[in-house]
Amino acid sequence: MRKRIILPLLLIFYPYILLFMFGLIDEDNLLYVLFPYFIFTIILYIANIINACILNEENGFYKLAFWNMLIKLIHIPFFILIFIIGMIFLMAMVVPALFILSPIICFILACLDYILILVSSSYGINAITKMRNENILSKKEAVIYIIMHFIFVLDVISAIIIFIKAKKEKKKR
Repeated sequence: MRKRIILPLLLIFYPYILLFMFGLIDEDNLLYVLFPYFIFTIILYIANIINACILNEENGFYKLAFWNMLIKLIHIPFFILIFIIGMIFLMAMVVPALFILSPIICFILACLDYILILVSSSYGINAITKMRNENILSKKEAVIYIIMHFIFVLDVISAIIIFIKAKKEKKKR
């Protein structure tokens, strides 16, 4: 796992790099920077999903639960900022030029946020699956926690609960 620790770390800070880029790059060069960023985004997301799926160590559920919780907690300010930006665009709909553009931008922001949630949830869902396979969680609990990972805000709650249960189980062993 030491070699693959870079992938969850990149996923943690990757959304903030986008915000940093918007702040530093002028409008003329933005397209030249955003295109490679989105290509690398796809590669990073796929690599993180694969990383979460192939972790096969003793107490691997604990590491997966840890990364899941850490990623989700550190992404909270990013999601709040995106929500604020979306609200600003919705309030700006009184401007005729933004009447059609604002809902489209808000939809794109929501989709990008949800994709990020799903990628970070790959760690949690795999932790839940491993915990279920080792009889740490009942089938009913596992299904509930997996469903929670697909719902905004509940995914963070589920990540925290799963981490606490994984930590308790690791201490028992």
